[in-house]
Amino acid sequence: MVGLALALLVGCCSLAGAQHFAASVQGYGSEQGLAHREVNAIFQDRRDFMWFGTRLGLSRFDGAMFTTFIREKNGLDFDDIHSIVQDADGLLWLMGPVGKAAITLFDPVTGVATSFEKRFHRSRPTHPSWAKQSLLGGKDGAIVFVDYQLAKLNVYHPKTKLRTVALPQYTTLTAVTTRNTVWVFVDETRLVELTMDGRVLRTYDHPRPLYACLGQLNASVELFYRYTKLGGPFDPLCSVRGRIVSFDSPDVRNTSDRIREGGRL
Repeated sequence: MVGLALALLVGCCSLAGAQHFAASVQGYGSEQGLAHREVNAIFQDRRDFMWFGTRLGLSRFDGAMFTTFIREKNGLDFDDIHSIVQDADGLLWLMGPVGKAAITLFDPVTGVATSFEKRFHRSRPTHPSWAKQSLLGGKDGAIVFVDYQLAKLNVYHPKTKLRTVALPQYTTLTAVTTRNTVWVFVDETRLVELTMDGRVLRTYDHPRPLYACLGQLNASVELFYRYTKLGGPFDPLCSVRGRIVSFDSPDVRNTSDRIREGGRL
């Protein structure tokens, strides 16, 4: 994501009772204090601060100004930040660039950073450069992430600590989204729903590799992805032609064809 714009929607009611909205959009860049104009992750914490993972550091926005934290000055393990979530204790979990999947735990109050290796006394495996990984946050403050080629599910919560579940029946694993359960892409062509302890609930097979999409078709969508012969492993806008699949709720699965330039797969 290149550049950053924050929008403020202001609602007002007419005499007839209809709701109207006026949008105010303000652009921000390095000139305003953002660490870098290339923003890879955006997160709002429980104190309503906005956090931005950029190519050159972590920036916090308090509504008026940016404060930036970097490896050299603040002890982060990396400056290129691609994923941000917050655990039940309030710590921010940061994931590094694609292919490395390194993790740092950052205290937003004290500004102290702790590496995953130091906190949990274990190293993180490397991932292929094309296998995009991310951190997922559960409703109860649980943190979920996977090991791609080792096919392992990792779940952390302060009460239960870090738990790792090996899934030897699979070769590769990519986490997609989580609420009360975890949805993962398995062996490129399968969508699997897992419990937090790694138990398989449902499996959907597809004829071609699966790719994650950014965003939702509407507010009720549980999951949004596509499969096609074209494109790379992460097409955030689902921009190429193919078959788009969504779950409008945990039990309602819909499919549609992606049409582009008048064509259809």
